[in-house]
Amino acid sequence: MLDLEGIKELTFRALQVESLLNDRMYEDIESHLTYFEEVKVNSVNLQQTDAVRVVYRVLKSCPPGVLKKKAKCLLSKWKLLYKDSCLHTSTVQEKFTGLRIKCRELLYQALSDPSQCQEKIQEYVKELEENIYLMYSGNEKKYRSCIRSKISNLKNPKNVHLKKLIYSEGLPPKTFAGMTTMEMANEELRDLRASYTQAGVQEHQLPQRTDGVQTSKIKCRKCERFNCTVTMISRGTLFLPGWVRTGNPDEEMMTFVICNECGEQWYHSAWVCL
Repeated sequence: MLDLEGIKELTFRALQVESLLNDRMYEDIESHLTYFEEVKVNSVNLQQTDAVRVVYRVLKSCPPGVLKKKAKCLLSKWKLLYKDSCLHTSTVQEKFTGLRIKCRELLYQALSDPSQCQEKIQEYVKELEENIYLMYSGNEKKYRSCIRSKISNLKNPKNVHLKKLIYSEGLPPKTFAGMTTMEMANEELRDLRASYTQAGVQEHQLPQRTDGVQTSKIKCRKCERFNCTVTMISRGTLFLPGWVRTGNPDEEMMTFVICNECGEQWYHSAWVCL
């Protein structure tokens, strides 16, 4: 497959051949046809340029001889590329079709319930899988991952709310197809994850209120006032970005300063502003 420069060259030569055909300068066309014979292209490259159309013009417009033979051989060679491409595409589609059928069966098994109308469940599964396929038709890995996520959540006894919503027609297939793992989780788990997230944020922030020592001997680098608070805190309670990690790794405490006037903060590593 040609890169961008190769495609530009192929396009340029196709334009040159077309110009030579218009001017009936047939003797200068052979070198371009030789380039077409030697360059390695695929069906996508040919679709991106006018090379096929131009070579076909050579076959129809040029007088009998070498040019016609070269053009005919080129078109036959390129025709095979299109056939191979179509065969490959067909094979991939057939493989994906078998995968989709299997995924529908697994989704149906995960959602099936003897007390529910099986025809409605089958129809729901069909629409659900179609929506997932539309989202990830170009990426089999993401398609498989999404299907696995839906199946595992439907089978999870803690997520019975999903089946209840589906059975009561409160969760359309399109909506369910686009739900994230967090959105599919039960309310208790969502609240727990949210609390973990909030705790993590609070843990990695500098304290809003400090019990440090107030001093008038340090000038704020932002407002230039002499009203600051010096605080020492354990490094383990902070998340420090890479550019801050310049101190001794064995140092357990760090010192920072907060301006009481404007709220500016400094880390005690050459007093770099946080």
